[in-house]
Formats: sequence, C-alpha cells, structure tokens
Amino acid sequence: MVNTMLKTVRLSTLLLLLMVQALSYSKAEEDAFNLPLFKSFQDTVYVSIQPKTITLGERITLTIRGESLQEDFEKIDWSSWQSHLKIEEIDIGFNRIKVRLYPFTHGQFHFTEQQVGRIKLPKFSLTVQSNPQVAIQWSRPPSNLYPQQNTAWKARVWLQNPANKATMKPPTSMLETPTPYQVRVSPLAMDTVASSNSSPLSKQNNNGKTETLIARYTMPTTIPQDTPTIQLPSLAVVIKNPSNQKWYFFDRPLTAQIKPLPHFLPATVTVGQLQVTPSPLTYLQEQGKLNYWVWQLSSQNLSATQLKQLGRQLIEQIPYDPAIEWLSSSQKITTQWTTSGLQNQITLRLPYRITQFGWTHFPALNLPFFNPESGKLESFFLPAQPRLTLPSAIIWFGKGVVMLLSVMALFLVGNWLKIRLKNFWLKQQLIQKIQHTHHAKELWYALQQWSQTHSNHKIQTLGEWQTWCQQTQSCNPPATLIEQLNQQLYAQQTTEDNHKKQWKKLQKMTLTWVKQNV
Repeated sequence: MVNTMLKTVRLSTLLLLLMVQALSYSKAEEDAFNLPLFKSFQDTVYVSIQPKTITLGERITLTIRGESLQEDFEKIDWSSWQSHLKIEEIDIGFNRIKVRLYPFTHGQFHFTEQQVGRIKLPKFSLTVQSNPQVAIQWSRPPSNLYPQQNTAWKARVWLQNPANKATMKPPTSMLETPTPYQVRVSPLAMDTVASSNSSPLSKQNNNGKTETLIARYTMPTTIPQDTPTIQLPSLAVVIKNPSNQKWYFFDRPLTAQIKPLPHFLPATVTVGQLQVTPSPLTYLQEQGKLNYWVWQLSSQNLSATQLKQLGRQLIEQIPYDPAIEWLSSSQKITTQWTTSGLQNQITLRLPYRITQFGWTHFPALNLPFFNPESGKLESFFLPAQPRLTLPSAIIWFGKGVVMLLSVMALFLVGNWLKIRLKNFWLKQQLIQKIQHTHHAKELWYALQQWSQTHSNHKIQTLGEWQTWCQQTQSCNPPATLIEQLNQQLYAQQTTEDNHKKQWKKLQKMTLTWVKQNV
C-alpha cells in the first residue's frame, strides 16, 4: 500500500514539472514575437509586376504581399493604369493581394512610381506586342443615352485559325464608385461567317473566320440628377485555342451622358425605335366566323421583354364591345440578324368572332414610344375601322353570284380574243396571197376566199363584195379600188406594158387597204 502511494506522488510531481516547462516555453515565444526584429518583418511589403513583355490578349499580374494592406490598397490611384490597362480581377487574401490586368491595345507604356502607405508601386515599362492571330473592330454605343434605352456594344472578330473559339464575357467593373442604379448587360447571339483574303479585318494573306459578338446595355429607369454621367465598361472578347489557352480583349470604357426624358412623359414609356405592321381587316366580315387580327412589332434596339410589354399595352386598349367576342391572344418571338445587328420581332395574334350582323367598328389603337434618335415622342396610331358584317348564307350567295359573273366575263373575253386572233391570222393569210398574185383574177379569187371565211353566202360580183364589206366588216373599200379591179377584170387592155403598170398599181392599192382597214 505504501508503494502504491509513493508511485502516485511521483506521477503527480512529474505532471507538475511538465506544466511548468510548457508555461515557460509559451512565455519565451511571446517575448520573441515582441522583439523589434520580428516587428520589422511584419512591416515589410513585397511588390512584383510580371511579366513586363506580353502579346495583346495576355495578362500581367500585380502581386502585393504583406499583412493588413487592404486599407492602403483602397487608396491607390489607378487612373494612369486604367488609361492603358483593364483591371479584370482583384483577389484579396490573408497576406496577399493579386490584381490581374489586360492591355487595351499594343504598344509600349510607362508607369510612374507611387507610394501609398506601406505599399510602394515601382516605376516600370510594359511592352505589348500585337497579336497576329486576332483582329477586332469595335462598335461603341453613342455617348448620349436616355433612361431605359437599350444600346449595343459590338465586336467584329477576325480569327486567323478557324479552330479558335470566340466567346463574350459580361463586363466587370472592379474599381468604379458604386452607384444607386445598375446597368443590365445581356450577351446576345453570335453570327459566324467564313472570311476571305479580302476581309476588312484581315491584314494577312491567310483565310480565317469572322464572328460578330453583341452585348446589349440597358440603361436604368431613373437617373439621379447629381450623377448625369455613367461609365460603361466594354464586353470582354475571350479567344480560346485548341490547347485551352485563353486571350482576353477589351475596348476602352465609355463615359456616357444620360439625358433626362421630357417631364411630361411617364417613367414607363418605351424608349427605342419601333415598327408596327397590323394585318388589314377585310371589309366584309362573316358573322360567327373565327378570324385573326395579326400584329407585328419589330425593333432593332428593344428587347423581347419590352416588345411583350407593348403587346400587352395593345391588348389592354381594346374596349368591351358586345358585337365582338375577343378570345385569348398568342405571341411568338423571333430573332434574326440584319446588316445593322440583331432584330427582335413579336407576332401578336388576336382571335375574334363577330356575333351581330350590321356595321361593326374595330377600336382605334395607339402605341406611343420615345425615339432616342430624334429625341421626340412618336406613336403608331390606327384609327377606328368600320366593317360590314353579314350572315354566312348571304355571303356565300354573294360569292356564288360573283363567281358566276366572273365565269361569264371570262367566257366573253375568251370568245372575243378568239375572234380577234382568227381575224388577225386570216388578215395575214390574205396579205401573203395578194403579194403572190400575178393578175387581177388571182387577186379577185383571194378576196372571195377571204370573204367566204367570214360569211356563209358565196359572193359572185364586186357589188356584192362591196356591200358585204360595208355591212359586216366596217371596212368600205375605196371606189378607186373597185374601179381598178373592175377594169382589170373585164375591160380590154391596150398594151402589155400598160397592163403591167395598172396591175402593180392595183396590187399596191389592195395591200394598203387590207393593212389599214381590214
């Protein structure tokens, strides 16, 4: 029992010694932490900027190492940097800050030294080489905009290697002062076409492809009076090659002036250009028949959501009318590329049925919108349209009568054309026969044959033929022609030369009369 107690006392003593030693080590570490040498290490800040020579599309990285630097970092003046570089990403860690930047264009740029608190940004030069595999043509938004206005930032991208893939990334705004409003940016579809040697973006003699990327910028609904300007960052064009290497391209930011809308306009007015095309309503409506009134609303700078809102405004303007039964409408949104960019169009189908016969009045409709191009309020106005509504039986009877009259008219016109063509053909035949005759008997025989094709009565004498021409053909032959023909047929000729001379005169006179009067 005594041995057991001794063992217990020894174990307790050992534990006490270990605790005292641990406390001594802890005190020694705290004293070492408070040494002046360690405090100097805490105040050290390391800054590196790498690399100093890049190709357009590649990034440089500013790395700042040290503790408790966020307050000093927020005071850095980035104005000289942002003149040439896009600050794309800022990563703040426990004892490290990384800033990733991309150049706007190629060239050589110089940056001065800057001391902010414990952070010292060194003086350095950056060389940006051009990228022969990519060429971008930027189309910037206008510098004057209105609230709610949609505008586009376009990038026409030429890629030397068709295997490279071009995409867009919504813009980021890392250092700008927060504002009480937001700008919505919507990346839109791409249009890809094969590029030839004559591509305006291609300065090399190689083929490639050209892609168009568009981002829509939607201005806020209201703009505070003390902040009439807004800075818009460009969309990011990201080029990815088959080896998963990425290049980032940016346009310089745009400072836009936000003009206020006229004070008499409501805040919800549509801002943009609008084209409205309603389908024509037939003048005669059928009672009880289901019909569709189709409207097409299209715009170059209005979104599909805004077009849908205009469609709802149009429907809400239709008043109640006991003579017209309006049914549930349907909408269809289509998007297509044009030479100016992306165009949205909504097709609005309004089904209706007229329940009463008589005069029916379709309502007047008005769609106002503010045109940012002209800076004026414009509207599409369709006046009220009266239409006559009849029962289906009356309409079908009227259609039958019209169809019967149309058939009769076609028959009469066809018969008239048939007679005209027959007369023309017979006239040409008569002219050919007269041209090939050699004496008066052949000429008289040709005239008799032509006359018999128009009459069942056989003509024997010149008197009968002259009377027939006057009564049926309205082509009275001149007396000189009858006289010359009678003389050539029955009178005795004096000389052969005189006979030929008289014959040629008769033949010419007959041809002239046929061509001008028959």
